[in-house]
Amino acid sequence: MASSQDEKRYIGGLSRWGLMGILAIIGTYSVAVIGPFFTAYDNLFELVIRIFALSGFVSLVIASIFSMYLREIRTHFSRPFMTVHHTFAALGLILATAHPVTFAIYVASLTVFIPDVSSWYAFWSLAGRQAIYVIYIAVLAAFLRQRIRKAWRYFHGLIYLALFFAYVHGLLIGATLANPIMAIFFGFLLVVSLAVFVIKRNK
Repeated sequence: MASSQDEKRYIGGLSRWGLMGILAIIGTYSVAVIGPFFTAYDNLFELVIRIFALSGFVSLVIASIFSMYLREIRTHFSRPFMTVHHTFAALGLILATAHPVTFAIYVASLTVFIPDVSSWYAFWSLAGRQAIYVIYIAVLAAFLRQRIRKAWRYFHGLIYLALFFAYVHGLLIGATLANPIMAIFFGFLLVVSLAVFVIKRNK
C-alpha cells in the first residue's frame, strides 16, 4: 500500500486504497447478507440465523486481516488502528454469539453450546460449538495482554483456529455453503486471512 502523505483524500479522509478497502468490505458484507436469500429456508428465523453466522465470519476475517496492518490503517483510513480493528472484532463477537443464541432459541435447546465429540464427523460438522469458545478465549487474551505479556499473542491468534472451525462447520452442514460459489467465496476469505498472517509474520 502506498503511504504518501499528499495522496488524494476522499470522504472521511480516506485515501484511494482506503476507499477501495471500504468498497470491498461493503461488497463482502453484501454477499454475507444477500447470499442466504438464494438458499431454501423455512422461515425468517432460519434466514436471520444464517446471516448472523456469515456476517460474523466476515467481521472476524476483516479484523484478523487488519491486525496485520497497524500503520496502513491510520494512513489509508485516517482512523486509529485500535478503533478500526476493535470495531470489526466487536461486531464479529456479537454476531458470532448471536448465531448460536438465536439457534438455541429456535430449537429450544441449550445443547447447541455443548461441543459434540461423539464421532469425528460430529466434532467437525458441529465445530461451530467449539469455535465460539475459542473466539472468546482469543478476545479475553487481548484484554489480559498487560498481565500475560509474552503469551497473549498466541492465545489471541487462536482466532484463526476459530475461523477454520466455523468454515468447516458451515461447509459440512451449513445450508448457504452448500452452494459451491458461496463455499468457494468464504473459503477464499479464510485463505486470505491465513495468508496475510503468515506473510506478515515472516517478513
